[in-house]
Amino acid sequence: MAPSKKGSAKKVAKKASTLAYRPAVITFVDILGFTERVMRSKTPDETRTILRRLSRFAAQPDEAEPDTAAVVFSDSIVRVRFIDGPYRMGALFHEVLKLLQVQGEMLADDVLLRGGLTVGAIHVDGQMAFGPGFIRAYQLESQFANYPRVVIGPEVFTALRADRRLWARHHDLEDEVHYQRKMLQRGDDGFWFIDYLHGFQDEMDAPELHPGLVAQHRAHIIKSANAASMDSRILQKYLWLAQYLNDVVRRLNLPELAITQTDIPALEELADTPAWAVPYTGPTIGGHDFSDDEP
Repeated sequence: MAPSKKGSAKKVAKKASTLAYRPAVITFVDILGFTERVMRSKTPDETRTILRRLSRFAAQPDEAEPDTAAVVFSDSIVRVRFIDGPYRMGALFHEVLKLLQVQGEMLADDVLLRGGLTVGAIHVDGQMAFGPGFIRAYQLESQFANYPRVVIGPEVFTALRADRRLWARHHDLEDEVHYQRKMLQRGDDGFWFIDYLHGFQDEMDAPELHPGLVAQHRAHIIKSANAASMDSRILQKYLWLAQYLNDVVRRLNLPELAITQTDIPALEELADTPAWAVPYTGPTIGGHDFSDDEP
């Protein structure tokens, strides 16, 4: 005898009621300029290699905290570290550190990442993820990151001060803030972001190779900025990157790697005497030297 529709409905309702959101550290990250990269590629080989590298670095389970998950779709990854389990290894610290490492590793392929990190509620079931925390992480990536950076939502620091589940078991709040601060920088817009180019030096097996990586990043920024049109949002992103790199090389005491207006003409510095305000010393017109004329 087949079960009644009423009985089936009760079973479905009972099963649905067991689902619940879980609190977690959530990151939404994707590859900047992925569409353009795919459109100019002649074969799928390069794109596949990049996606495999990103997946290997960003989507593998983290041994530091077993209660993690990752959902991959195209060039985007949602990373989740649940904080309601028995493990208290420092979910926020390990997520920020992992993202710093991922950004640094992808520099070898001149791949830039943009993302948003939050603390919120999410449900993950295999390769499906949804919830308020997922939406917030996506909003941070798509509406607030703007540049090739991973921004931290302001709500994260409120949660860090209030929720001990975000801390490592052996840390107090002062320890957590100290270790977070070492990996972050604050942008001109007030958002904190992961300071990948500076911090990756401490994560390299051979830190003496770090200046070479910075030099490669510098060359990529210069080439891409000069290839972008003056009215392009792409140029805006690379000008931001140039300013960020210059801040990093200042802190690393590597002035020879700074990017100047000579490298990128659009990086005009409005100094007291900018280039365009220097008295004209070029050839005259029709033999007349205009520099001596009265205004």
